[in-house]
Amino acid sequence: MPVQYAAHAQVVYALTREQPTGFLREDRNMSTQLVLLESRAVLDPVAAEWQVSVDELTPALSADVLSESEIIDIRFVDSDRDRAVEVLSWVVQEYLAVANADARSDVQNYLDAELFAILDRIEAVRSGAPSGQDQLAPLVEREQWLRTQLDELRMTDLVGPGASTLVQPYVDPTPVSPRPMVATSAGGAIGGVLAVFLLAILARRMTRPPRSDT
Repeated sequence: MPVQYAAHAQVVYALTREQPTGFLREDRNMSTQLVLLESRAVLDPVAAEWQVSVDELTPALSADVLSESEIIDIRFVDSDRDRAVEVLSWVVQEYLAVANADARSDVQNYLDAELFAILDRIEAVRSGAPSGQDQLAPLVEREQWLRTQLDELRMTDLVGPGASTLVQPYVDPTPVSPRPMVATSAGGAIGGVLAVFLLAILARRMTRPPRSDT
């Protein structure tokens, strides 16, 4: 059995940035991050850098959310300790880039344009005929909604990126496989099976009647 080493890293995904409304939404957000970690959006650049296929990387990579937290523990297993750490570093780097690359700038541009348009319409209504004043209330309501959305977007920017590194990649000092006790148990089990098989063959031969020469 080849010797395998496990590299670990931890990232924190700030749910406060998403303004969660309950445990269900938190679970869904964290589950989405686990799927993202093992997606091609993250692994394709890593595979290209290390000249391997994504199918080779996927079985060696695992990620779990620590109980009732915003922390994701990531593990990568490889036969070379240094390579395990380096590949995991690339995985974390690509994950952070993808997780934090959202469309906030596009949303802000849209909201700004909408706000300017609403302000122009409000100004036109206020300076127009009195009969058009009944249009003012919904326009003002729309203006307030747009300002609220922009304020929330700016607060999100102040909070910072949703995902960040909590623990830099490191490798376990001892191999994760083969485990001595597991190897011993496996060897004993295989030996037992072989012994039973050989005894069955011997017993069959001993109980078989002698072949007649006639």
